[in-house]
Amino acid sequence: MLTHQVLALPATALAALAAQFISVQAAVALVSVSMVASNVTQAAEGGQTIQAIRQMSPILLLLAIGTFIGVHLLVTIDRRVLQIVLGAGFLLLAALLTAMPRVRLQARTARWAGPA
Repeated sequence: MLTHQVLALPATALAALAAQFISVQAAVALVSVSMVASNVTQAAEGGQTIQAIRQMSPILLLLAIGTFIGVHLLVTIDRRVLQIVLGAGFLLLAALLTAMPRVRLQARTARWAGPA
């Protein structure tokens, strides 16, 4: 259940900010900066940060590439199109979170499955 809350809170905050108060671009920036700041703080406090970075390096690399592509699209796409894409993304996220199966990995399969 915690996974649903972790994924849904930034999406809810982003939708609320973009729909009521500020532009989509500003809402994405505001939510992203606060998420990164809290995650960096948690990673530093948790210990074994270097080990976790090594383990998740393929995912972090793809995340960095996706971030650059996302920022480019965020800046270049027309605002109306961006709002439609964002709304469709939220609907898709809600459907996926509703239908999300619970997956439990055994210790021997967790290593090759990655940081699932």
